[in-house]
Amino acid sequence: MRDKIKIVFIGAGSKTFASCMINDIVSNPDLAAVKVQVWLVDINADSLKRMHDYAERAAAYRKSKVEFVTTTDRRQALPGADFVIVAVDTRRLELWEQDFRVGLAFGFRHVFGESAGPGGLFHALRNLHTVMPVCRDIEALCPEAFVFNFTNPEAIILTGILTLTKLRAFGLCHGFYALWQSVKRLLGREPETLDIRTAGINHLFTFYKISDPATGEDLIPEFKRKIAENIDSFDNLTRFLFEKFGVLGYHHQTHTGEFIGYADELCTPLWEFGIETCPIPPQLEQAITPSDIFWARWYDGRKDMAAFLADSNKGQRRFDAYINGDRPLDDEFLKSTGELAIPCICDIAFDRHNRRPAVNVLNTGKYIPNLSEDGCIEIPAVFCGTGAVPDQAPPLPEGFAAILRTQHSVHKLMIMAYQEKSKSLLLQALLTDPVTNSPSRAEKFMDYMLKLQAPYLPEMK
Repeated sequence: MRDKIKIVFIGAGSKTFASCMINDIVSNPDLAAVKVQVWLVDINADSLKRMHDYAERAAAYRKSKVEFVTTTDRRQALPGADFVIVAVDTRRLELWEQDFRVGLAFGFRHVFGESAGPGGLFHALRNLHTVMPVCRDIEALCPEAFVFNFTNPEAIILTGILTLTKLRAFGLCHGFYALWQSVKRLLGREPETLDIRTAGINHLFTFYKISDPATGEDLIPEFKRKIAENIDSFDNLTRFLFEKFGVLGYHHQTHTGEFIGYADELCTPLWEFGIETCPIPPQLEQAITPSDIFWARWYDGRKDMAAFLADSNKGQRRFDAYINGDRPLDDEFLKSTGELAIPCICDIAFDRHNRRPAVNVLNTGKYIPNLSEDGCIEIPAVFCGTGAVPDQAPPLPEGFAAILRTQHSVHKLMIMAYQEKSKSLLLQALLTDPVTNSPSRAEKFMDYMLKLQAPYLPEMK
């Protein structure tokens, strides 16, 4: 058991995710029993100061003795780190909108453009360019640290980390909660009272076990029956994947649709966070930014921009008030977020042997037998003092597995393209992706994006 823990959080200027990590750190009872030092690292000094001030207020509210230190120089923070959390992105919303709209302009009918498809692959290339130098510094300055990556596209970024470095790294995501909500709704039971296990890749997975841990009863037949009885409650793509492939996981067509070449036939190509999804009254005088739309749709669930922007006590404005200190902290805001990073850190630090529901690792142990051994998978894993021990899942339905194997080939080509700075390999990745529907337009799209986003990309040859 450790008596002191050093955590370095890179990308700590992000209000939403950083506040989740801070809340979980200061509220965790295991961490209260040891000396904990947390280094908050970000290249934006103003954002970093804001989050450090928030961390100090959160610690004071929880009477936590965690020490928070800030720096804009990650090399100053990394020596001696036991754990490193990496959650970085560059101009996320603006460049994401470029990924989507430029891809659409070149005729690629993608439905989200974040984790796969032509737009998602440029997102991956940008973030490999950002994350890999960070990982090389970790490898040089604290090679024994455990690394938790949250940077998207999770599967490609983690494949890069585990392929190009010797780091002990895992990827985490909260997408598994989507399935848990379906289980809760259809079976009428809290997910915590069930043994639910899933397998696949990040954002595209399915269940392979749903049982009652007390009796051992297999609840999959009942769950499938309930899905069929309530099939109209799911979106078109989710319904299609269950009816044709027998799978159900992340039950929203945006993320799952990224991996399916014909998804546009089943769901709208309107961008989820675009201005085309929000009615804007002509009398509204306040300028509407991409960030406003993003938070109105994601954080607050609004489609009415006027209502969102006018209500200072709801949504993002209320959230900002907590972060900036304009609103006193309370137990509701500081409750556990459900993110897995801090629980996993405690599992390792205190050798807890706890199973966590969704962990990204390479499939080196054939944990999913009919997927590539060098591909990144998402599967439950038990965390203990030496790291993570993934579950052994049964083979996935073959049609579904074939979709995932194609993605593993795309991921491998992307890592090779990044490593060799090769336009030829990047084009191969684009041509292998099922959303790409024209070789000539794929090449034109690639050349255009390499110029358009040159400040954020590696120089390709």
